[in-house]
Amino acid sequence: MPSMPSASPRGSALTLLADLPNRAGTLLAFAPQGSRWALADGRSVRVGDDGPEDLQLTAPEPAVNLAWSPDGQRVLAFPHTYDLASQSWLPRPNLGPAMISGLDASATAEQFGVVAGAFSPKGRELVVAARFSPSRDLGAEDEYRGPSERLLLLGEDHAVRGVLHAGAQELRAVAMSERYVAAAVGTKIFLWDRQTLRKLGEFAHHRTTPRALAFDAKGELLGALAADGEVSLWDTATGALVTSFAAHQGDGYCLAFHPTRDLLATGGQDGKLRLWSRTGRLQHEAAHDGWIRAVAFDASGARLGAAVHARPPRLVIYGVPPAADSP
Repeated sequence: MPSMPSASPRGSALTLLADLPNRAGTLLAFAPQGSRWALADGRSVRVGDDGPEDLQLTAPEPAVNLAWSPDGQRVLAFPHTYDLASQSWLPRPNLGPAMISGLDASATAEQFGVVAGAFSPKGRELVVAARFSPSRDLGAEDEYRGPSERLLLLGEDHAVRGVLHAGAQELRAVAMSERYVAAAVGTKIFLWDRQTLRKLGEFAHHRTTPRALAFDAKGELLGALAADGEVSLWDTATGALVTSFAAHQGDGYCLAFHPTRDLLATGGQDGKLRLWSRTGRLQHEAAHDGWIRAVAFDASGARLGAAVHARPPRLVIYGVPPAADSP
């Protein structure tokens, strides 16, 4: 694993704008406009801004991915959607038929559960990672002997457009851009074309499981943060490894690209929220007494949020220094 970068960040670069205690989260997303955010931890979903007032929601199922609709009117707590106008959870997509599509008759929808997933940037398509779970009944013997892990691309009607992957290796993180779908399969990263469903590559670099995947705003780079704290950046057009570097000591949890600049943010078990150049040079950091479980930039790139797993848990929001202030 590469050594930690030696460059030192500027200590005063990240300006704390808000420190909101008692907000627990493993998923974080900012609305398309303004400073509004959504924070999810299992079935708990909170919506707020820099002030003290939050909307506290309970999702029908634990969220495995979090985003906003392009108009900012819906919170996409995958696999559920909350409509802010009607203040209600919309009916859940019936994913059961999709999860067993193409399998033999011994498989039932109840035996497959959603373990990861994401909406497309416009919220119309879904990518779903489904996992087979054996029966919990004592003495029961499952007849199903097919693939235990499946990655499915669903259209706007929630019908299966294609089965991207099926096998025994565990599916973890997934990500989707306008053009691509990516998934961590074991220690590898697979990349597919969303339109043709063709697999474009298998990226083998990490020694541990990638826990977070993210595309940059143009879909030109795919970033991965592995369980051992190492980041890798991949050119989606060529499949080439652009760079890799050790971002954290201990477990790495989350990664996000700046929406307009060549920066990315990471967080990990070491309590460090770090801002990097795309060449792997450390730009700025903020240290916390707790784990950084989720990071996100707002749409303008002026704000960077982080969910800190501590006692009490908290959501912190920083102002990102303008480009002229970067080293």
